[in-house]
Amino acid sequence: MSGREILATRLTYLEAAMKYIDETLNEVLVRRTWLHEVLGREQEAIDELARIGTTVREELKRDRGEFSELKSDVLKTSLRVLDDRIKQAKAASDEVRTLVEPAKFDQQDAHEKALRVECGKLRGEVRKLRARMDRGDDLHGIWQSYSTAIVDAAERIYDDYVAFIAGLAMRDANIAKDVSAASDLLLTKIPGQDRALTVPARSVACNLPGLVRMGFPEWTVWGVPLVGREAGTSFFQHSEAMAVRQLLDPPLEPEEELLAADAVAAYIIGPAYARAMFTLRLRPDAPEAETPSDLQRAEVILAVLELCSHKDGQSRFPDHVAELAALWDKLLEEFHLSPRPESRPPLAEKIFDALVTARIRGIRAISWEDVQTCAKQLRTGGRLPPLEKPSDLVVILLNAGWIARKDLKPDSVGEIAERMMKHLKPDNTARATERRSDQPLTTKPPRGQR
Repeated sequence: MSGREILATRLTYLEAAMKYIDETLNEVLVRRTWLHEVLGREQEAIDELARIGTTVREELKRDRGEFSELKSDVLKTSLRVLDDRIKQAKAASDEVRTLVEPAKFDQQDAHEKALRVECGKLRGEVRKLRARMDRGDDLHGIWQSYSTAIVDAAERIYDDYVAFIAGLAMRDANIAKDVSAASDLLLTKIPGQDRALTVPARSVACNLPGLVRMGFPEWTVWGVPLVGREAGTSFFQHSEAMAVRQLLDPPLEPEEELLAADAVAAYIIGPAYARAMFTLRLRPDAPEAETPSDLQRAEVILAVLELCSHKDGQSRFPDHVAELAALWDKLLEEFHLSPRPESRPPLAEKIFDALVTARIRGIRAISWEDVQTCAKQLRTGGRLPPLEKPSDLVVILLNAGWIARKDLKPDSVGEIAERMMKHLKPDNTARATERRSDQPLTTKPPRGQR
């Protein structure tokens, strides 16, 4: 075969692969839409049965001798049976719904659309290359374009496609589904990320907008704070963060934007972000070739937390920040590395001031008293205080969990994680605002009962 024939064959296979991706996405869309319709009709039937039961009860209450005592007893017994059947049907429906709706439909649609757009762009590049082949252009130049413009793009698209489809399948199979749901909830606290979707994956690198990968093996509740890093990398690209970007003068350099992602995550999530990073991700001896280095990242994270720990002249959690700084300093010493600089990185103060001025809500706006109370309750298995907003709940629990697990044996750490997930499951968080809207976000007793 000639070089042109080989290239033509590769392009044919590539076009077939793009068509396969399109067809698979269509199949996922059809299946999801059908399941959504089935669940909708099922819910309508359950609601209709409940309305029938309510109507019969009202008629029994207004009974003026129209029903015999025997007939009335039979109707009441039937109503009790109907109530039981409705409860069973609703429980079964809710269980199925958690399996087939692990992520919001509009979120999935957005990711599918993004993948289709990328596939369309790649097809356009293939058509251009075929046109050059038909014109008889230089073979070396055509192969060079194939290697640079086609292969890299195809690999990126396929990687995103596999991450998206596999991640949804793993959530359907209940693999890290609850952790993914908790991560979705955490992302709602980061401007521009309220429609983002988290999926378990082999690595965290992702090119698909709005898709946040949870890297292996961090698919646990302890790894949830780490999604703040991935979300932070795209924070400054969203319109919600435009006010922050306008306050940054001069604009951030590419390396500074990566450090800024850590700064944003630390500002919003708090000490839990640093604890997760130091325990699961950062390495003091990481290769210096990586930009920015893990040493720079740790310095920025600690500096932002130090700034967050004070508000209006009052200390919030300086002891926890000091403990984290001591932990990192000890690691530096164990690896025979130079100690951290005494002065804060200028970038940390720059980002912090911009976030505060733009009124981005972070850990400073959350009652640290709630975190400490929740930490005690997680250790003992007691009831948590009333927390109104689900997005506040996830930040408070993540910080409380990392505090509660300190100095515990591995089996006790597992118990803390189970208690955290009990409160972070979708049915506990998604309805929290509606169920507790009359209760304040505080551990203090209501006024008049203090």
